[in-house]
Amino acid sequence: MTATGYGAVTLDTNAADIQPTGTVAAAGSTGLAADAGHVHVGSGGSGVVIDTNAADIQPSPGTQAAGGKGEAADSEHVHGQPPFLAPTGLTGAVAASRYVGAVAAGQPLSGTFSTGDFTVDQAGAVWVCTAAGTPGTWVKLGHIDWTTSDIQPVGAAAAAGTTGMAADAGHVHPDTGLAVMQAASASFAPADPASTSSATEVMMGLGATVAYTPAGTGKVLVVFSAMVETTGGLAALTVGPRYGTGTAPTNGAANTGTLFGPVADFSTRGTGTGQPTQVTANTILALTPGTAYWFDFALATGNTSDPAVMTNVQAVFVELPY
Repeated sequence: MTATGYGAVTLDTNAADIQPTGTVAAAGSTGLAADAGHVHVGSGGSGVVIDTNAADIQPSPGTQAAGGKGEAADSEHVHGQPPFLAPTGLTGAVAASRYVGAVAAGQPLSGTFSTGDFTVDQAGAVWVCTAAGTPGTWVKLGHIDWTTSDIQPVGAAAAAGTTGMAADAGHVHPDTGLAVMQAASASFAPADPASTSSATEVMMGLGATVAYTPAGTGKVLVVFSAMVETTGGLAALTVGPRYGTGTAPTNGAANTGTLFGPVADFSTRGTGTGQPTQVTANTILALTPGTAYWFDFALATGNTSDPAVMTNVQAVFVELPY
């Protein structure tokens, strides 16, 4: 048969011209028509055919299809789980990592993940898998906490933000820590102690009631006062403030403790019955935080037949912030 304007065309039935997939081009002579079993070769000379091997169709996420090179995947093929991203060229940062998608809130609760996987939730947090597993161990990265209720006025309670979130630029540090660090102020008005006829100073036994424990700076303002006189109103007397630690001395106990306030004990002379003298010690003491201190007066009369009397004892303690 001859086509107008063309040379004669004949059917090529040479079996050697029909090549299996992936070999070189059919060797048919130029001008021969290929028969029904021919194939078209791809670039480089490799034949391309549809790969219908069931083993090549992998469930997701699986390994890549096992079909031979040069075979086209059929319509049922899937792409396997994405490989790890292993960055190169950045020294010190070449460990495996991959973005695995987003979740509504919190970390993934199902599925199998590898160390280095990371995800985001729709609340704005980023989670990183630190230990592979199902679902693995996840750590939330810090992010700005925009909750308005977390911004407290100075002196309010600590911010209520979730642990691990960074405060925004508008946050403040409450000053309640300063107040908590200091011990509360205290004041005392103990009952009048028993009088003394001792010519040498003895303790009045006030320390069991008048006591203070600093908690922060240890710098304590002390105001300690009392009224003193002798029963006869004419004998001289000696009185001085004392403080110490441990068991407080009882009424009539030997003079003990550390003098504070004046540089020496007060010496007064009676002005007559019903006209007592006020003695006051105002000072700032440097005490040890957490240690309990007792406070007392030592008192003596200048005439053993004219006992010394102490009344109207007042004590105030204020721990200073600095």
